[in-house]
Amino acid sequence: MSDEVYEHVTYDGRAHASVLMQPELAERAFVVFSFGKTLHATGIRVGYCVAPPDLTRELRKVHQFNTFSIANAPQVAIARYLAEKPDHGAACRAFPGEA
Repeated sequence: MSDEVYEHVTYDGRAHASVLMQPELAERAFVVFSFGKTLHATGIRVGYCVAPPDLTRELRKVHQFNTFSIANAPQVAIARYLAEKPDHGAACRAFPGEA
């Protein structure tokens, strides 16, 4: 399990090093991301998990009994926003005084 919800927050010009970049790890990992963190809207609690199909099938068996659903409107809004601004994470990289 790799919690990568702050993938776009990097310092000193460094790039995020995801577990997904390592084939040996990617084939056996659950990697969790969050739109709430990336879009500076932590209260909406919308995220996603990337995993190989075999692991995803097992995750769904547990996930369906552990989570609450999110309203459709935020899902649609996030999808539209990402379509308009595919490089949305770039804004997270520039902190005051570092630009």
